[in-house]
Amino acid sequence: MATNTIKKNALYNIVLSASQVLFPVIVFPYVSRVLGPKGMGSIGFVESFTQYFILLAALGIPIYGVREIAKVRSNERDRSAIFSELLCIHLLSTLVISLIFIGLFLFTPQLSEYRTLFWVGLGVLVGQVFLIEWLFQGLEAFKYITWRSLLIRTMSIVLIFLLVKDESDTLVYYGISLLTVWGNLCMNVLYAQRFVSLRFKGLKLSRHLKPLVNFYAFGIVVSVYTLLDTAILGLFKGDLDVGYYTTAVKLNKLVITVLTALTLVTIPALSQAYHQSDMQRVIGLLHKSFGYIVLIGVPAWAGITIYAEEFITLFAGEQYLPAILSLQIMAPTIFVVGLSNVFGMQILNPSNHERFFLRAALIGMLVSVTTNLLLIPLFGHFGTAATTLLTELVVFFFLYRYSKRVVTFAPDWTLILQALTSALAFLPIYWTVKRLDGHPLMILSLGILFCIIGYFLIQYNLFKNVLIKDFATQVRRKFSKHP
Repeated sequence: MATNTIKKNALYNIVLSASQVLFPVIVFPYVSRVLGPKGMGSIGFVESFTQYFILLAALGIPIYGVREIAKVRSNERDRSAIFSELLCIHLLSTLVISLIFIGLFLFTPQLSEYRTLFWVGLGVLVGQVFLIEWLFQGLEAFKYITWRSLLIRTMSIVLIFLLVKDESDTLVYYGISLLTVWGNLCMNVLYAQRFVSLRFKGLKLSRHLKPLVNFYAFGIVVSVYTLLDTAILGLFKGDLDVGYYTTAVKLNKLVITVLTALTLVTIPALSQAYHQSDMQRVIGLLHKSFGYIVLIGVPAWAGITIYAEEFITLFAGEQYLPAILSLQIMAPTIFVVGLSNVFGMQILNPSNHERFFLRAALIGMLVSVTTNLLLIPLFGHFGTAATTLLTELVVFFFLYRYSKRVVTFAPDWTLILQALTSALAFLPIYWTVKRLDGHPLMILSLGILFCIIGYFLIQYNLFKNVLIKDFATQVRRKFSKHP
């Protein structure tokens, strides 16, 4: 793949990530205040169960499909065959999982009170089959993904502000999420016809079963420690604690979304490079990816920790102030998850070593379940937040160990120390801005602006960061061509 193609894809992913961040920034402050902690807790509880069953039904296809489509993207016949086979497998598994899902919320007393919301969740579950986002990611159709997402998100924002008016509108709000899924679905199905044709003859479903077993197990395991924590918290402590915890999680994931986008854009290129045994290109891509994760992840972690009170107050309201400590506890996961994506999604997955990915996830699951059961009864949502951080650290440790068996990749660990040193400038900036005693929006706006300027000046002048210097050089060249 040409370098300029990767740059374009990265640009589209940055735009997409910005929209993923901007959407909650616009919507969440309004919705959290209208629905309140209890309403948000109800939706968070149901959504955690729904997402768990979505992962069960997907069988790992959203990850596996990207890799397999990327390998054959230049061959229409093979591309259509793989697409048809994976779609059929996903459809069959979803039918089975949907029956189990319905049975659970109809006949389990603790879930039956949320029955109406669960019916909406069923629509979201079934819709995942035809979203086929993995097809477009494998084809690197990031331009389409970006513009489609912007359109659908804009429409959903309008609907939320028009229709969600008071605490009784939890069903309306979750219903808009369902419309969002099916809006994306309809556009994807129409656009996919340009690249693939659906076939039912001569399909070889069995050839995908062995690799999908690892991806399926991986999906189940990861979902235990990324989704079931909310469900366990709800069962032990109730909607209020879930509301505080999910608020902290949502804010944390705003930044993780950006880092994940930087990871996703290189997966097709890495899959192709591994497939062609071009290890020099693999190592080059990994070094750049690691550099970007450190450059962005460390200051994001520091910023969320320092400005936690302002973020919570501005985006959720003072009634969510108990979530501040949970947000600060989880803040390091922003950086840790970024590192895990490098050593897992960019090394183990594209190189067909998903079994190592599964082992790390299994260990993480055991840590998560055990620690949650110990800490939630004692500390509520604070215990869940601490468990999340511990689990991500354990998973990263094992992903790093396993990745060393696959490629000889030696990242520059001193970049982390440099980033942490640069981020120390955030403290005096925060203390200075805080003394102004202004609105949280003013404190955040001024604080973030000066923190960004200070951080990148230190990285550029003191540590001579290569990525920043390269970017500055490209900017100068652009301006020199257009005086």
